[in-house]
Amino acid sequence: MPVKSRFSSITLGGPFILGIVAIAFAGYYFWAHIKDVSQGGDDVALMVVLPVIMLALIAVMIFGALRFVNFLRIDAAGVTYLNILTRKKLNYKFSELDGYIIKKGRNRGVEYEIFQLVKDGKEFGPVSSSFYSNYDQLKGALRVPCLSE
Repeated sequence: MPVKSRFSSITLGGPFILGIVAIAFAGYYFWAHIKDVSQGGDDVALMVVLPVIMLALIAVMIFGALRFVNFLRIDAAGVTYLNILTRKKLNYKFSELDGYIIKKGRNRGVEYEIFQLVKDGKEFGPVSSSFYSNYDQLKGALRVPCLSE
């Protein structure tokens, strides 16, 4: 039976909530200063530039958060990665893989685990326990040896 990845709520929710808050702030700023501009205020450039800069920063943050996130499917034949943004699909058969390695990561005082598949001695496709809520199930479904133990 295939195992499909499930994202933890913070993976996708965090950047979008931050984006919504920033958009709300930009909208409030715009609305609060529209009266000043209509009464001859000289901060028209600031009123236009600040929301544009904020929206650009939001787009960069969301892109940065999602560019490495993949849907993952592990079945009897192998592993399939599907990138969220590019929709690029990569298939790897278990017979082609050397194994996988386990690494430890640390972010803001929280330690998490990452496994990466190894093919021809090269590591690829990091899968983080902080991104996927069913990380242990994904790791258990791998039919290749662990090379880091």
